[in-house]
Amino acid sequence: MATRSVKLKANMSKFVEEITNLLFISVYQSIKEIDLMICPMMLADEHYYLVCFNLRDPQIHILDNMNVKDSIKNRYGKKFTHVAHGTYSGKKDFDARFLPEGKEQKKQIEDLRKKYITKILLSEFNENVPVVESEIEYYHRLTLKEKKMLQDKSAKNIADRASEYFENQASALLKEKKKE
Repeated sequence: MATRSVKLKANMSKFVEEITNLLFISVYQSIKEIDLMICPMMLADEHYYLVCFNLRDPQIHILDNMNVKDSIKNRYGKKFTHVAHGTYSGKKDFDARFLPEGKEQKKQIEDLRKKYITKILLSEFNENVPVVESEIEYYHRLTLKEKKMLQDKSAKNIADRASEYFENQASALLKEKKKE
């Protein structure tokens, strides 16, 4: 029992540290300013789901497309079940039209991501649509070999840009905090 208590304290400490780090790089100064906190989660078998914490009306919701008759305890683990008791499970007949988990579903999700980002980038609300359109035209003029090379580089470029962005955000916030 003492080991469990020590592990619980360590997990809680890690959770508080992570939330503090997230608040530091976000626009929020305190968790009190947040009504909903959505956390993407992953099970060991690469199954993704969301846990939504309603901080205004203390509730926890699990958003999951898994079509399994297992209990919450079996699906997400004993520790989470204690916290999530009384969780809303959604409509039993809800059909998001996702294929069963596997390669086909991953392709389906990838296609949806492309569709959504295209809609966002070409939206009338995006002030940079002309830039996006010119890059699309440029891309269409590339050879297949050049397109393949760009695709191979894109994952690394995205990761580098994201890392740089968060480092810059954290640096800017540190400078701002020092001024205060």
